[in-house]
Parts: sequence; C-alpha cells; structure tokens
Amino acid sequence: MSKFANLNKLTVTADSRFKLPLPQIIQAGGCPVLELAPAMECNKPYYNALLKQTVKNTKRNNVDQIQGIQTNILKHQRKDDKELYAEYVITGWERMPGVDGFVEFSKENAAEFLDEIDTWLFDIVRAGATSVSNFIEQGDIDFVFDDDDQEEMVKN
Repeated sequence: MSKFANLNKLTVTADSRFKLPLPQIIQAGGCPVLELAPAMECNKPYYNALLKQTVKNTKRNNVDQIQGIQTNILKHQRKDDKELYAEYVITGWERMPGVDGFVEFSKENAAEFLDEIDTWLFDIVRAGATSVSNFIEQGDIDFVFDDDDQEEMVKN
C-alpha cells in the first residue's frame, strides 16, 4: 500500500457530482439546483470535446487577436462553453422555473437555459463546475496543526 493512499479520497472522477443552488433565480416552489459533473480533465467526454473545440477555434481566435477584437474571443469562448456545459456538465436539475411552471431536465432544455441566462450567472455555474473543492468531501480531509499553526490561524 502506498504511503499516500490516504490522498485517494481527494480524487475527483467523472462520476463526481455537485449540487449548485441558484438562489439568484428563486421562485415560488423553492430554490433551483443544478447537478454538475466536473468541468475538468477527469470528465473525459467534456475534456475531449473541449480540446476539439479549442483546436477548431484557434484559427478564429488568431484572426480576432490580429484585428484586436479581444471581446469577440471572450464572447465565442463563453458560447462554446455553454454548448459543452449543456452536453457534458449539467447532468440534472431540481425546481428549474420556466414560463409555465417547472421545466423538466433534458440536454436540450439545459442548452436553452444556458442560452437565456446572463453572463454573470453562467460564470457562477462555470465556477461551480471547475472548483475541485465542490467535488470532494470536505469532511474527509484531516488537518493536523501544531499549537503555533493554530495560534496563527486564530490571529488571521
């Protein structure tokens, strides 16, 4: 057994999930919650699609950079990310409000949802899916401090 087998509990896998509440769009019936797969290398379908998209967009991005159009690059990257998230990252949801009540989850509905939300809200979703700490059990991490470390932490 490895001397560091205890670190295996910190592994994020393609099967890891995080439930991201979205209180920003709360309506009658409760707070919507997105179920997210990691937008990381461990999610192979997502990561492979991201690599393909990166290669495809390199030429367009180079042209935009030459023309000095940095905002175009960001706009295209966000649009591309939304497509990937609908396909590979959002795996379900609860209490998602629509015009006529709650909307059932599907990849098509996820794509439409992502098309409709503002950039700041998508950035919250993206941050949730790319944060390792959301996909590991925080209670599984054992911290060992000596007295000096604890005193320093209390000060800060």
